[in-house]
Amino acid sequence: MSNDLFREAARFGAVLDSVRVTVNGEFSGDPAVSEPVTYNVELRGSGDLEGLVKAVDRIAEIPNSLRDGTPILLGEVSIG
Repeated sequence: MSNDLFREAARFGAVLDSVRVTVNGEFSGDPAVSEPVTYNVELRGSGDLEGLVKAVDRIAEIPNSLRDGTPILLGEVSIG
């Protein structure tokens, strides 16, 4: 998220002085799987910061991959 915020800031006329992203989540079950994940964003700067955060929430690659349930597959294993 922070990389995306910095990348998109100019589009919103925003200048970012600092960005803090905190993520909260839990695992449950056997085997353990993730419960819903929540992230919080704290920004310092100027410009349309709220618009920036909302737009990045829609376009950020990692959250969208998780939201869309991207399959994760074990590829090749090499043991020396």
